[in-house]
Amino acid sequence: MKKYSVYALLKNGQDIQFETDTNIKVAMPVMIDGARFLVTKEEIVLNLDEVEKLEMVQIK
Repeated sequence: MKKYSVYALLKNGQDIQFETDTNIKVAMPVMIDGARFLVTKEEIVLNLDEVEKLEMVQIK
């Protein structure tokens, strides 16, 4: 199974880094109350409307 390291910089300046089995570049966002959310297999949820920068690197 492939593993990815993800870095997200939010519009409010906060940054988040996590590892996931989900390739976020091909994952389909889920629409909830008009906002786009990305949900990983580990149930990490990102509001894509609040993300300024998103980077992903395959680590395994």
